[in-house]
Amino acid sequence: MTSVFPRDMRISLPKAVRAEGCYIYDDTGKAYFDGSGGAAVSCLGHGDPEIISAVQNQTQSLAFAHTGFFTSEPAEKLASLLADYTQQISIGSISSQGGQKPPKRRLSLRVNIMLKMVTLIVAT
Repeated sequence: MTSVFPRDMRISLPKAVRAEGCYIYDDTGKAYFDGSGGAAVSCLGHGDPEIISAVQNQTQSLAFAHTGFFTSEPAEKLASLLADYTQQISIGSISSQGGQKPPKRRLSLRVNIMLKMVTLIVAT
């Protein structure tokens, strides 16, 4: 029996006990792919030492400042990075000639950009 008020009273949820990478494990050892996300959730994976270190470093000086009331150095760096990246994409699209599409970006480039953004958010 649980005292946690569930979102759906008709089902019993598995109990998450640990996570590693992109998987969450329940108390029976079953692995679940963690594809969850939302407005206040970052899907960074679980247990990554570099992410943990960056989060620890950032939370020592500032854990959260609501964007409706404050800006911060990590937010400013991220905004600058996104603005520069968006401008590069726009220039690449505009400069394509003769109906040619701009070259497709590799997935690894996108992943590297996301990691840089995350690092800027949490490591100041």
